[in-house]
Amino acid sequence: MNVVIGGGSGFIGRHLGRHLMQKGYNVVNVGRKAGKGKLSWDQVEKDGLPPCKAVINLAGQNLFDPTKRWSEQFVTECFNSRLKTTSLLAEAIVNMSQRPEAFVCTSATGYYPFSETEEFTESYDGPPADFVEQLVPKWEACITLPESHKNVRTVIIRTGLVFGKDGGMMQQLRIPYYLGVGGVIASGKQFMPWIHVEDIVGIFVHAIESDITGILNGTAPHPVTNYEFTKALGAAMWRPTIFTVPEFAVNLLVGKERAPGLIKGNKVIPQRVLESGYRFKYEDIHSAFKEICN
Repeated sequence: MNVVIGGGSGFIGRHLGRHLMQKGYNVVNVGRKAGKGKLSWDQVEKDGLPPCKAVINLAGQNLFDPTKRWSEQFVTECFNSRLKTTSLLAEAIVNMSQRPEAFVCTSATGYYPFSETEEFTESYDGPPADFVEQLVPKWEACITLPESHKNVRTVIIRTGLVFGKDGGMMQQLRIPYYLGVGGVIASGKQFMPWIHVEDIVGIFVHAIESDITGILNGTAPHPVTNYEFTKALGAAMWRPTIFTVPEFAVNLLVGKERAPGLIKGNKVIPQRVLESGYRFKYEDIHSAFKEICN
């Protein structure tokens, strides 16, 4: 009943670990340093993984980390924290004598092109359109296992904006509202794929406990535009949303490299998640914000 989680100390990882332990699993985290119930990446590279039901990878430097200046070093860190950790876990699985049932990895909705009109489900077969040097498709390529290991289910969960009462992007998003300057970003027409942390945790658990394989969209079934998102958050916090942050200001605040991720978006639908039987706890933005802000 072991479940190994790479990057288990992050926001999603902490919630997922607690949920799995409540269900009776023993969670083994993999991070930079070893400790009680925790392996280091160096240990995994040297000694491999313990027998387990599933291996999950959530590791990855946050592209929108406000404490990090955009630089060649930062981009390298974003790549290595995803590609190297995923490849290391894949290699460890290949070398296991007792293989896990599933290898489940997070990815990002940045795989899909930016569009204000088109809907993207897991069946999308067009070219990947990630705006950071094709980071997402290169990341997903690391998840592939050899043909001889096809009995290990591989699942890729393309995750949108994740938030909850105690963290994620929520703390950063709420600051302007506390100051009374919350408002729409750029045109406000760009879609924001979002999901409550309890549902992204639920989808990961669903992925390891069901027989599903392939791509899943880790987003809520009712996507919203930035305008709708802004108005819903302002209403939940009882704060005005009268300001607009123009595109040039976004470029100045977060840099032209990061800006497309805020001023552009995509309408992502979790079709396969719904068809596989998962039932969302927070389907719409209003119920999610009501839980978070109350």
